[in-house]
Amino acid sequence: MSKSIYSLTLYDEIISVVDKNAEKYGLSRSSYLNAVLAEYFGLDTPRFKAGEMADAFVDEARNRGLSANRNTDCSAVLMTRFSYLYNPTLRYRFEANEHGDYCAKIKVSVRSSNPALQKHLDDFYHIWLSLESNRSDYDGERHEISNG
Repeated sequence: MSKSIYSLTLYDEIISVVDKNAEKYGLSRSSYLNAVLAEYFGLDTPRFKAGEMADAFVDEARNRGLSANRNTDCSAVLMTRFSYLYNPTLRYRFEANEHGDYCAKIKVSVRSSNPALQKHLDDFYHIWLSLESNRSDYDGERHEISNG
């Protein structure tokens, strides 16, 4: 879907309600009006599809007994602890894309300075990347492993 700028004349009272609802959902006025109009006319916006993906991520995590939360920006966060020295927490951030140049990002971060743990995680990420690259439907998606 492409976007254009349009000039509309609307009642101040309507815009006041629109602004309150947009703020409630963490959206800009334009994004909120796009969502309301798309729903009214039965259209799925890229943001709506991205939001559905984030919701599905949270639902799946919760079905597996994990704690996950949905953010207003089409992302979700899942945090887990695992048995290792000092019980570090892994933070998974799922970011669905509403612009169409990729489907989603999954960012994994850990709060630990333990070099042995970092090495194990780095090895795991490289194995995961290797498995992703060998999928039959792999089409050269972007992958990145970084410290930071």
